[in-house]
Amino acid sequence: MAQQPTVLTQPEPAEAFIADRQRFFRTFTNFMATTVLVVVAVLVLMALFLA
Repeated sequence: MAQQPTVLTQPEPAEAFIADRQRFFRTFTNFMATTVLVVVAVLVLMALFLA
């Protein structure tokens, strides 16, 4: 089996690493907030129509 060539790159600067983590956290929290709001809306609608 052939070996894949190894490509070495320069380490990521600290600023770029922190910016990437902040972007990930912002995206994740927006996704979670949207998900929670949708679930709450569905539960409220279920309570209204099924009560």
